Amino acid sequence: MGRGYGGGNSPQQIKATDIKVGDVVTVMGDTDATAKTVTARAVALMDPQTVAQIHAMEANFGKTWLQGKVTAIDGTKITLTGALDNAPHTAVADENTTFRKRRDPVTLADIQVGDTVRIDGAVKDGVFVATSVNVGGMMGGGESPSVPRNAPPQ
Repeated sequence: MGRGYGGGNSPQQIKATDIKVGDVVTVMGDTDATAKTVTARAVALMDPQTVAQIHAMEANFGKTWLQGKVTAIDGTKITLTGALDNAPHTAVADENTTFRKRRDPVTLADIQVGDTVRIDGAVKDGVFVATSVNVGGMMGGGESPSVPRNAPPQ
């Protein structure tokens, strides 16, 4: 069985009997889409503090940050399909927006349809205004964190 994690604590070995109804787990393994099953290689029990942080992050999606695949660029407007909701979102860049690809500075012209971006900013007068656009997902080009879907409230 996997390890519990989160909250800054070191991972601890757990048993299947440690997992209770209502707990949130992350499963890594091989997916069989036809059978709708996952052959688990690792199961991690998430602590309530980490689950609360993820819920807070999800609640701010579209308000302070966006992430997804770029579907169009029109002038200073970037349209993407949201990673959390699979819905279209638009962000506008202005003279204060910074652009990065991994650790390297880039320009809006360097961003292409199909790129995955993480955009931080804020909604002003109904428009999401980007303060930073990071190609490749997270700051520094890291991968997007796994966010559990339909996790029960803690």
